[in-house]
Amino acid sequence: MNPVRAWLAYLVLVLAGGATVAPGLWHGVHQLWPDSLIAAQPFHRYVHRSLLVLAIMGLWPLGKIAGFSKGFGMEWGRFPVQCFRFGWLMGFASLGIVAIASILVGQRHLHVPDSALTWLTEPLKALATAIGVGLVEELLFRGALFTSLRHRHGWLMAAGWSSAIYALVHFFRRTPEPLEVTFWSGWVILGQMLAGFWDLSALVPGFFSLFLVGWILAVARERTGGLTASVGMHSAWIFWLKLYAFLTISAQDSTTGFWGTTKMIDGWIAFVVLAATLFFVRLQMVLKQKI
Repeated sequence: MNPVRAWLAYLVLVLAGGATVAPGLWHGVHQLWPDSLIAAQPFHRYVHRSLLVLAIMGLWPLGKIAGFSKGFGMEWGRFPVQCFRFGWLMGFASLGIVAIASILVGQRHLHVPDSALTWLTEPLKALATAIGVGLVEELLFRGALFTSLRHRHGWLMAAGWSSAIYALVHFFRRTPEPLEVTFWSGWVILGQMLAGFWDLSALVPGFFSLFLVGWILAVARERTGGLTASVGMHSAWIFWLKLYAFLTISAQDSTTGFWGTTKMIDGWIAFVVLAATLFFVRLQMVLKQKI
């Protein structure tokens, strides 16, 4: 089956399945473990988690149908330790420039927590989240999606489509809690989440920055023959985003259009730095094929 058609069918089934399953999960948890931390989570998280679990579970049948089941594009490539280290350093340095510059010019202020325990736990939580998210998203987008398109349609289409889809899924809108969770609540929440795709104020320049992120990671995947460099880079970016939100607060007169908010990538400065990062990554990987 054509990979594009297979991925479209996969996307529809994941979205429909997640919206349908989430209310049942919510009611089941509240009946079996009403006092648990899971039960205390808002309903939109049940929808998010249902989508994520179904997306992961659907990779194997998707691979069989699309003809890329062998390895799912999840090769680790040559020199995995060196690749991961290179990716981590590139990711940490690039967004580090944005973070440090925004502090130096007074757009953000350092926020020092009072508790020493917070100083210890928050960076560890950020690191765990960064590695987990980096690994899962790279397996899905640069592993399965990019590789399946690359085998059938070539580099430009694979990099373009995988980067565009990767960017779009980060614009699911935050949703209010429903007054009552019914069979259709998952579909209502899904519709509200998808409304973020048409919010131009959020899409520009955030979409373009995330598209660049996807393209950089696709270059790393292509040049190294594996995922470790892209996992390292992706994890470092997530780690910076978590630290940035934890350690800084916005100045009252901050120019968010250029410098961005806590998200960092929603400002034009991040787009400029990521464009320079793309050029540097391509140059480094041409000069040093094994990094």
